Amino acid sequence: MTSFRAAIPFSEKVMAYIIRRGAAVTEILVFDHVDMPEAGVQLPAGTIDNGEIPRMAAIREVHEETGLSDFSSIIFLGSHFYYYWPPKTLLKRYCFLFVSEDKRDEWVHVVQGAGEDAQMRFRIYWLPINHSLRLTSDFGLYLRNTKELIGKGSVLSDSE
Repeated sequence: MTSFRAAIPFSEKVMAYIIRRGAAVTEILVFDHVDMPEAGVQLPAGTIDNGEIPRMAAIREVHEETGLSDFSSIIFLGSHFYYYWPPKTLLKRYCFLFVSEDKRDEWVHVVQGAGEDAQMRFRIYWLPINHSLRLTSDFGLYLRNTKELIGKGSVLSDSE
């Protein structure tokens, strides 16, 4: 008998919500592909490399895709399975919340690293977290949890 895992390709991924305290509201970092606008609004995400733990993969992906590397906190939000079709692959995605102090409102970043998105240009910008985001794929799954953490003062406080 073939095991479920052997029958369906499996991959582990990470995704990052990056937030900052804006002038009036908490904001979330998103990006568009400069040369492929049909890809839609996205968040930093990517594949976990062999031997890499999810937290380190998230930190690496955020840096490769945004250039950001300085955060006041990184919080694990959860993980879930996601069936990606096509190409008929089972994904396990780990989601992390990063808190940034970055002052830039918008920039273009050329993706670093050796992944499939290497050298792509991303237009990175901030939106109010309560903005009606239309994110691709399963990227919005932990957005409600993130808003609840912010509302409770669990993530951002006046002392940060």
